[in-house]
Amino acid sequence: MPRAGLGAGAVLDAATRLVDAVGYDRLTLAGLASRLGVALPSLYKHVAGLPALRTGLATRALGELAERIGQATMGRSRGSAVVDAVLAGYGLRGVHAIDATRTLRAALHGFVTLEAAGGFALAADVGTSFDRMVVALASTLERWVVSPSVDPSGPAPSRDPAGTGYPGRGSTPPLDPRR
Repeated sequence: MPRAGLGAGAVLDAATRLVDAVGYDRLTLAGLASRLGVALPSLYKHVAGLPALRTGLATRALGELAERIGQATMGRSRGSAVVDAVLAGYGLRGVHAIDATRTLRAALHGFVTLEAAGGFALAADVGTSFDRMVVALASTLERWVVSPSVDPSGPAPSRDPAGTGYPGRGSTPPLDPRR
């Protein structure tokens, strides 16, 4: 019988705190059971195994990420598809939204990957760094230049303006520092 007060949510809460303390790569079920004060076999009443626990942590992290993005863009989002709605709130559609989506995904994926690998071992609070990154991304989206020469519903502009076979930067609109 499961311990009173211990459920899937409490296990995920404890796993989150343990990952914050020791790092994602050092998360073990034995360490989690010890932190919760239960025997390792008892933990399996609440979680199917380490892969399932990691999936639960990732799902929770993505939910928190979506919530933070939503909070950072409050008043801009008008649809059910979070990224599309956020980018549309900044006036980015079609190929412009594709470029912005790639920018957001690269930043967020990079941050999460570095965090999971223990790449943020400095003394500063990682949550504060994440919050600053979200603010910086929102600022970037506000200043994003939508080139009037690019039809947002058409194909992406050529990344090889010189025809060399090597992608260049000539067709990429810069950020507008005045916005």
